[in-house]
Amino acid sequence: MRRTIAFPTLVALGLSFGAAFGAPSGPPMTIHLKPRVAQYADAVAIRGHAGRSRGAVVALQRQPFPFDGGFETVARQRTRRHGAYAFRRTPGHATRYRVVRGGARTSRRLTVYVEPRFTKMRCNLCGASSATAGRHTLRISFRLVYPQDAFSLEARKRALLYYGQRNGSARRPRSLHLAETTRQVRAGPNRTRVAFRHRVKLPATFRFAVAVCTRTSMRADGIGLPGRPGSHGCGDGSITYRQSRHWLG
Repeated sequence: MRRTIAFPTLVALGLSFGAAFGAPSGPPMTIHLKPRVAQYADAVAIRGHAGRSRGAVVALQRQPFPFDGGFETVARQRTRRHGAYAFRRTPGHATRYRVVRGGARTSRRLTVYVEPRFTKMRCNLCGASSATAGRHTLRISFRLVYPQDAFSLEARKRALLYYGQRNGSARRPRSLHLAETTRQVRAGPNRTRVAFRHRVKLPATFRFAVAVCTRTSMRADGIGLPGRPGSHGCGDGSITYRQSRHWLG
């Protein structure tokens, strides 16, 4: 029976969403941000409503890591129907955003966190069927791309592989266990190559899941999730399947 696998995403956390209130005399200023955690070089969408009228000028402001300066305006536009606005930005590091209307009414601020970018992913047993029953070596490789100013710190980290398997069923495994760790190998000015090998025994019916991560260092370089290294599960002896489908760090 064919088993399914979702190739790993690193890490997940919830950010604050919803309405942020400006001056009490006007309608609410709302702001939403998606995705909450972005891969490096991916765009994020910042949407909401600045009142209810068309044509009002709104400014998008940002406060980039390390958050020790003020907010700066990076884009402006006029609101559309029902006061809607929409911006797209590509943050290189963790960044706080807010929207201002008329210089007086301001939305709440939201933070987007930035993770390394996955490229050139390979997995020799992903998509394997019952014809592959027996002992095998699972081989997984990929490249990680970082901002140049964070490369020195990020490239020194060890990458961790989690593996979980359920035999005799196509249902997902309940948990994944730390299976392998390996170093990153420089593969360019701001990228590394990571390769894992892990021995597995596959029955006729099975499903396995994998996840990979590096421990966060957001406090030092603005890459990863907030908190101390390992505070989001990366480095634990085992993680749940639910954790494996989100970001670790």
